[in-house]
Amino acid sequence: RLLSLSPFAKEQIANSRLSLGHAKILASLSQDEQDDMVRKILNESLNVRETQSLTQKKSNNIKPSNGFKIESVAKNSIKNYFKNRDINVLVSNNKITFDIKNEESIKKFMNFFID
Repeated sequence: RLLSLSPFAKEQIANSRLSLGHAKILASLSQDEQDDMVRKILNESLNVRETQSLTQKKSNNIKPSNGFKIESVAKNSIKNYFKNRDINVLVSNNKITFDIKNEESIKKFMNFFID
């Protein structure tokens, strides 16, 4: 598991800025998330227990096996939300795809993030 750590995380462990306890927690994150968490650990001097707690809160108790799956209720909510705004969306188990065909659709889609 430790081999899956990002180069930045490995460097901090090699320089004794992070413990193996931190490393075990980081191994459960993507490499981008690892780098963000390493910076947070270093900036806030987080111990292993605090890091574990923060990581669990961040994941909202989602425990993916091969990536999390979007629940069917959420799928329907997402589809309906965008359907009511004339934006086509395809929701699979772990991916949301937007079908944006023209400039008007792009504007509607962007308004979702601005509102």
